[in-house]
Amino acid sequence: MSDPIPDHRPPDRHPPDRHPPDRHPPDRHPPDRLAAGWRVWRDDEGSWNAARGHRLSDAAVALGCAQALAADTLEALAAELTDQRAKEQAAIEALGRLT
Repeated sequence: MSDPIPDHRPPDRHPPDRHPPDRHPPDRHPPDRLAAGWRVWRDDEGSWNAARGHRLSDAAVALGCAQALAADTLEALAAELTDQRAKEQAAIEALGRLT
């Protein structure tokens, strides 16, 4: 009788209780509904950051739209994102688009 076929699958590098090194634990990401169109994360110093998923035009930036935001708390970042939504609406009305 021959030996069983060896298992050639790579070992599990990230056991369920450990996050992969390029991913942050779940508490470092806000709910998706907070910032549609933004990538939001908490950095190693504890600040909350948001970056748009698309590049803004210079005209949209001149009207107050930001490409990226940072705040000390998630609540403060949420307030800044709300402010950005109002500025986006104004830019769209004035320019017809953001990009």
